[in-house]
Amino acid sequence: MRRSPAQFCYVDSGNKPADLATRGLTIAELRQCSQWWERPSFLQQESRYWPEWTVSHNPVALVIIPSTPAVADVFECEIFSTLNKLKRTTVQVLRAIKRKLRSTQIRLGRTLWETVELEGPATAGELDGAELILIRQEQTEISEEFERNTDANLYKDEQGIMRCLGRLEYAALPEETVHPILLPKSSALTG
Repeated sequence: MRRSPAQFCYVDSGNKPADLATRGLTIAELRQCSQWWERPSFLQQESRYWPEWTVSHNPVALVIIPSTPAVADVFECEIFSTLNKLKRTTVQVLRAIKRKLRSTQIRLGRTLWETVELEGPATAGELDGAELILIRQEQTEISEEFERNTDANLYKDEQGIMRCLGRLEYAALPEETVHPILLPKSSALTG
């Protein structure tokens, strides 16, 4: 059996049919778009007529700076078998902190602490608040690196969570899909 080697060619963003769906085209516009149904027009010709792309082989210098967190993580995410158990434990810790601070008459910050109850089953608001705390903790190790990198296409939302900007800006999708949360590759929250 003889195999021919695979050959890959570059197709620029303006000619990629899949990109059309993320650029805010309506269904009616997609129905009329020949590129969506057939493929880029140059692919319908013989390969000798295809555009040629030059690849630059410019060396790039990378500087890797190891970062050591100044403060140890409050929650050891890795020791929990499920995200649900981790969030429920976080709620219990928040409740204990709130009880202790209430007894010492220290004023609490408003937004998060208003959702924390003192007893009973964990509420949806408490679980959401716990998830935000865990995400912020996971993002601390990457925060400084990405804040220095202006090309990273990131922003912080109104809750201080780093999110990614992308090509789905005009797609009719939930916010979590259009602007996903940035987490480190090694995060226990993604596993």
